[in-house]
Amino acid sequence: MKLWGLFHVTKFRVFWIGLLSVALVFFGSTFSQAVRPRIAIIYDIGGRGDRSINDATAAGIDAAKAKFQLSALDLREMVTDGSESDRESRLRFLAKAGYNLIIVVGSAFSQALQTVGQEFPNSQFAVINDQSVPLVNVSSVVFAENQGAYLAGITAALVSKTGRIGFVANPNSLNNARNLASYVAGAKFAKPSVKVIPANIGKYPTEFVSDLVIAKADIIYSTWSVTHEIIQGIVLADHKSLKVRMIGVLPDQYFLNSFIGSKYLLTTVDKNVPVAVLDLVKTALTGRTLSDILDSNIGIYGHRYGLAEKAIEFPHESATTIAEGVQKKAIALILSGKIKLPA
Repeated sequence: MKLWGLFHVTKFRVFWIGLLSVALVFFGSTFSQAVRPRIAIIYDIGGRGDRSINDATAAGIDAAKAKFQLSALDLREMVTDGSESDRESRLRFLAKAGYNLIIVVGSAFSQALQTVGQEFPNSQFAVINDQSVPLVNVSSVVFAENQGAYLAGITAALVSKTGRIGFVANPNSLNNARNLASYVAGAKFAKPSVKVIPANIGKYPTEFVSDLVIAKADIIYSTWSVTHEIIQGIVLADHKSLKVRMIGVLPDQYFLNSFIGSKYLLTTVDKNVPVAVLDLVKTALTGRTLSDILDSNIGIYGHRYGLAEKAIEFPHESATTIAEGVQKKAIALILSGKIKLPA
């Protein structure tokens, strides 16, 4: 009887232990899915397929989905129609729905983000490629444009036949002075005798180029991403006595992907947006935020991605191999802190 009773007690315990294990697996999995942060992204007008910042961001989203096994419920994608009311309504909808992180693409969202971010102080937002929203719950994901400008200056100085190189700024950027100073510093690092000629921002883009060509600048570094008129200006200025070529910025300058754009392009400074987006999603999934201080004067938070994260890249094509060795030296000095770029 004792053996028989012991047998029944043992079976009973095994049964309940097995049942408890199944329950833990099931409810543990359910609990894990229930608390997993939900992320949403709103692309700028056009969404995927724009061959610009939307596509670059989408590449990072796809990488995050694959790496972290995210479904459409975990990472929701939307596209604005471009109107201010639509941007605000989509942000409000996602904030009310309780998404843990709401990502928007580009500076066109700045006003809507400013408005809705204040309405929902407990919601976390992030903006790709912009740093103009001074809210503690908004993370700005930006890129070290001054590092790219420095490398562009090196290449322009070494490739130029005239010893004169130009700079055209993006009129919407707050970093124009810093980028110009970095471009000049890079050019002088490579070739102290080079002359850098900045364009007059008060004119139309085609006139920028005309002024630079008159001044004999044969390599132009441009951060202008508003229209394709910089390329038009180079086409109009192109003649045998002075062959003008451009160093551009990707993915911002969508027009560089056109046939005519590639024809007059020397090379590009590339912002590796997918690397930054993947990191942003990873950070959100671990319950953290990107909260480095980007501008202490007005309170801009987020993270600036650059050479250290391989988020600023400079592809070396046949036309720019002359600069490759000098660039590698400069990159090493920048990363070691021995070269201090203009802030």
